[in-house]
Amino acid sequence: MKPKEIDSLIHLLEDPDHKVYAHISARLIEQGPTLIPILERAWESTANDLQQERITDILLYLQSTLAAQGLENWIGHRYHNLLEGAYWLAKQTYPKLHLEDMQTVVNDICKDVWINLQDNMPPEEKVKTLDFFFFRQHHFRLLNNDIFQPKYNYINNVIESRMGNPVALTLLYLHVGQQAGLPLQAVCMPNSFITAYSGDNNEVLFYLHVFHQGAKVFQKDIDLYFNRAKITPKEHYYRPKPNTDALLYLLEMQIYCYEREKNQAKVEQYRRLLPLFGNKSVFNDVD
Repeated sequence: MKPKEIDSLIHLLEDPDHKVYAHISARLIEQGPTLIPILERAWESTANDLQQERITDILLYLQSTLAAQGLENWIGHRYHNLLEGAYWLAKQTYPKLHLEDMQTVVNDICKDVWINLQDNMPPEEKVKTLDFFFFRQHHFRLLNNDIFQPKYNYINNVIESRMGNPVALTLLYLHVGQQAGLPLQAVCMPNSFITAYSGDNNEVLFYLHVFHQGAKVFQKDIDLYFNRAKITPKEHYYRPKPNTDALLYLLEMQIYCYEREKNQAKVEQYRRLLPLFGNKSVFNDVD
């Protein structure tokens, strides 16, 4: 589409007729995320409230599409860096978010852990090192009040506030450990998200629960949890999962948080991402 035609369509967003708006917005959306800077300039130059409102709606849709494309590329990549994956989820709501800003902060934490690890350390000592720097030196902690506040499921807010819900905080903890060279993987159980420390042949040596600041957990403890929660244990609940499943757990937690708030627009926005993961669920069950 030629620039003059785009400008004409943007001008027509002033038309109060909803049918005209539906047609115009559909044509603009067809142009894809490359239209974002043009729309941003148009928003700044107009004094028409209706036109600004409609430009904002189209911008949000295109920015969400751009973030979804980034997430799709992340899923298709061979190496799944958890911070990058969580960034694309957060960018759905924070379109001006920059990955480099988060990387600068988190990489310093990873470096602190890495330079204090030694090859001859037993696994327990390596975990203590991770816990010391993550919880004590850098002051990360679980949210004290309502853990279902959507704000604290976004990785940028967790990094900035040093607080997060159990899922977002565990994901960041897992990322820091992985970047420091520890053999940590996600374990996605019904209503519980923890990490596994694996030894040779990927055999799980023990589990770590960020809810208790990295406390070691064993299968008997998980069995006790299942018993109390009246959950029938399945073998795959104990198995470590890839980082794509860890990010899916974060996504499903985000949807659940917005469902509790009855924010249907945000629920639908994040549900649109589920097909990228194959429409499976790891939040309530793992098949």
